[in-house]
Amino acid sequence: MRPRAAARTAARTAARLVTAVALVLVSLLLPASGAHAAVDATLQITKAASAPGPFTPGQVFSYTISAVCSSPTAPGCINAQMTDTLPAPLVLDPGHAEPVTATVAGGGPTSVSTTADGFTVDFTKDLGGGQTGLQQAKTALVTVWVKVPDDASADHTGVVTNTAKITADNAATKTASADVTLAIDSTLAFEATKDRTSAATVPAVPGTAVDWTIGGTNDSNKSVDTLVLQDPADDSSPTTGPFQYLEPTGFDPSAPPPGADGLTFEWQDALGGWHTSYSAGLPVPGGVSSVLPADPSQVYGIRFTFSSSTGSIPVGATAEVGLQTQTRPNVTTIPDGTTVTVQNTVTGHVSSGGTDSAPDDANASVAIANVAPTVTTTKSFDKDYLLGGETATATIRSDNGDLPVHEMTIADPGPGGDDLEAQGLQFQGFDAAAVEWPVAADQASITYAYADGSSETLSTTTVDTLPAADG
Repeated sequence: MRPRAAARTAARTAARLVTAVALVLVSLLLPASGAHAAVDATLQITKAASAPGPFTPGQVFSYTISAVCSSPTAPGCINAQMTDTLPAPLVLDPGHAEPVTATVAGGGPTSVSTTADGFTVDFTKDLGGGQTGLQQAKTALVTVWVKVPDDASADHTGVVTNTAKITADNAATKTASADVTLAIDSTLAFEATKDRTSAATVPAVPGTAVDWTIGGTNDSNKSVDTLVLQDPADDSSPTTGPFQYLEPTGFDPSAPPPGADGLTFEWQDALGGWHTSYSAGLPVPGGVSSVLPADPSQVYGIRFTFSSSTGSIPVGATAEVGLQTQTRPNVTTIPDGTTVTVQNTVTGHVSSGGTDSAPDDANASVAIANVAPTVTTTKSFDKDYLLGGETATATIRSDNGDLPVHEMTIADPGPGGDDLEAQGLQFQGFDAAAVEWPVAADQASITYAYADGSSETLSTTTVDTLPAADG
């Protein structure tokens, strides 16, 4: 072969190789024919309610859904499936053993699965070739029994639309809807709550903390525009009400009701006048305590109005405010030996469209006692007698009475008692495992008195411990 002819032959061979490789690559990149079913069938679906309504809570009605598969070439709609999720507040009727039934005219198996508010129907007729679905030219009929729940929210009054969907591998998805009207009477209601979260009895000492939690719940059967909390409920005589002896000092982290996006805070002065110190969005910049005036002692009443610009404070929504107060200086005027019970009542209501619910009240109390605190002390030994050189353990226990105290002191020996040396005893130390501080104590100090007349006082903040003597 001549060189030029050989070169041309080699070039053609290379071209054929390149072409062959290109064809192979194309065949690898293109999907295999038949990997997805062709759209060769058509689905149709219709839906109707048994009546247009209006339906009220507790009533039952039905939807009827029909579907048909059409195809000039395919045996049916492959893997045909109907789904439907009921719109709130509708649920499948629990009074029907089978709230959803599905049949195919002329026969054809179906599989029905349900949830509380919806269903799925699979059409499983054998279409041949290992495929199942809804046979062509056959009509499926699905009947759905639904109920308006007894406790349905009035938020759903009006027209509700229910849409069913049917799909198949070889047909376009279709939907059908039906409207019904619901008539649910609205009822506005509110429930107040109040708890004292500090001691039940406090001393008549100015500045003693008394903490409360006030709250309220939208007990209506619909969403509301506002939720109001006012403390005290009776604001007619501020200086003789519960804030006569208590003044607000701040608010713990508080929880506005879900759906609220605004807050108006008002406070009442000693003359009965109300003042607005905040009226804007939530959360409050600087925290809820920032809504109080600079001098909180002016405050004899508070009012929180939580609001929603969309009227969507939902059913069951709860507001909660942690209210911090302290005793006023005038608690010292409570006569000696007297205890005054402060009954504190919170009130509140909800409103929608300018209509208020009936108010609801809740109360809690605190006792302010101008009486001396009491304490009881006991001492016992683990042995009835001692011989020279033996050791014994003495247990000393002191308990305060009903009033909380700022400081508790234990002395051994007590006033006029013999010291340890005079008793023939020598101090050996404390049983570290048996030292117990009073509840809420945050510091302890101990004074050791020595035989030479000197003494030393040692302190610790480590709970349930006492410093050892240095001497």
